[in-house]
Amino acid sequence: MNYLKNLFLFAFCMCTLAVPAELSGNSAKVLNSAATGPSQDSGIQVQVINKFPQGIVFEINSPRLALFTDVKVTYQVKGQGNKTGYRTQQVAGVDSLTITVDSQRAGTYIPPGTTISYYVEAWGENTAKVKTEQKDFLYLDPNFEWRNITSDWLTIYYHDQTSTKNADSALLAAQETADFALPIFNHTPQEQFHLVLYTSYRDMEKILPFRSSATAENLMTQGMAFTEERTAVIYAGSRSLMSTTSHEFMHLLLHDAVGRFHTRLPAWLDEGLAEFGNQYAANDYANPLQRAVESGTDKHIKFLNTFSGTPEEIIAAYGKGNAIVIYLASEFGVNSFADLISNFRTSLSNEQAFQRTYGMTLDEIELGWKESFGTESKKPIITPPTSQTEDKTERSMTTTVSGSCLPSKEPPPADLATIFVFLAPLLILWRNTI
Repeated sequence: MNYLKNLFLFAFCMCTLAVPAELSGNSAKVLNSAATGPSQDSGIQVQVINKFPQGIVFEINSPRLALFTDVKVTYQVKGQGNKTGYRTQQVAGVDSLTITVDSQRAGTYIPPGTTISYYVEAWGENTAKVKTEQKDFLYLDPNFEWRNITSDWLTIYYHDQTSTKNADSALLAAQETADFALPIFNHTPQEQFHLVLYTSYRDMEKILPFRSSATAENLMTQGMAFTEERTAVIYAGSRSLMSTTSHEFMHLLLHDAVGRFHTRLPAWLDEGLAEFGNQYAANDYANPLQRAVESGTDKHIKFLNTFSGTPEEIIAAYGKGNAIVIYLASEFGVNSFADLISNFRTSLSNEQAFQRTYGMTLDEIELGWKESFGTESKKPIITPPTSQTEDKTERSMTTTVSGSCLPSKEPPPADLATIFVFLAPLLILWRNTI
C-alpha cells in the first residue's frame, strides 16, 4: 500500500508541475509571486533607457552598490505567455552599472507596444539581499511622441496629431470585430491588447522582425500580430487600414481564446478565421484561389500548416483558408468554432480536434470543400450567437497582403494525455528498480 501511495504522489507531483496554465490556473500567480513581497528601501535607483528597436538598457546606480557582489535584473514580458528572463552581473567595487536586454530580429524580438515589468535584486557575502519595487515599462519607438485612445480592453497608440482620425477608425474596426468574434468564440478577454499605428510604411518596415529578402520585396505586410505580447503593428497610411486592423485583431482575439495552444493552429485555419471575421475585407483572394484550383496547384490543407512559395501561391493559400472556414461555417454553423477551440486544447493532434468537432478527417473536409467550390464561394450572412460576452463591454508586381500573424517559435504545450504517455516508461522503470 505504501508503494502504491508513493507512486501516486510521484505521478501527481510530476503532472502538476508540467500541466499547462489553462488546466492549472496558477501560472500567473507563480510568476507574479517572484516579483512581490515586503517593500524594502533598497537604496538602488533603476533607470530604463529605451534603445528601440535594439532593446532596453537598465542603468543601476547606488552609493551602496560597491557593498554587493552580484546584481540581478528580473524582467517579464507581459502578455499571453508572461515570458520571464533575467540578467545577472557581478559588481566590481563600482557605484553604477548597466545591464542590457537585447531585442534582435530573431529569437529575442520584442515588438512595440509590449509592456515589460522589472525589478532589481542585489546581494553580497556579508550583505543582506535587497530588492527594488516592481515597475512597468512600455516599449515604444522613442523617435515619436505617442498618443493613445483606450476602450475597456484595447489601447491604440499613434504618433502624430494628424493620425487621430486613423486611430478612431482603427478603434471602430477593432470594436466591430470583437462584437462579431467574441460570441462566436464564446470568450471574453481578461487583459488589455495594444495596437501600434505607423503612418509611414518605411518607419514600420524597419522595426518588423526579420523576413527573407524575397518576402520583403514581393509581399507588403501591412500589419503583424504578436500573440504572446498581446500587441499588433498596423500600417495606418493605407486605404485598407480598417481591413488590416480587423484582420490582425481577429488573430489576437482567436489566439487569446485558444490560449497557449494557439501554437497548434494551422496557418490555413488561423488566417482563414482572421479573414472570416474581417469586417472590412478588402483583398481579392478568390481569383488567385480560382486559378490555383483550375490549374491543380492549390495545396491540400494538410500541407498548409505554414504558408510558403511564390507570392501568388501565398495569396491563394490565404484564399483557401478563408474559403474552407466559410464552408465549415455554412455546413456546421459558427458555434462550431467555439467547439473547435475547446477541442484544440484537449486533443492529441489537430486531426483529432477536427474529427471531434465535425466528425470529419482533414481529407474529408478538403473533399467536401472541393465538391462545394464554386457554389459556396461567398461568406454567408451570419448573426453571431448571443453570449455573455456581449455584456463585456506583400507585393509581387502589385500584390498586397493585409495581415500576417507572426508565428510563435515556441512548441505547443503538452496536454495531460501526452504527459502521462511520457511519464509511463519512467514510472515502470522506477518500479522495476525497487
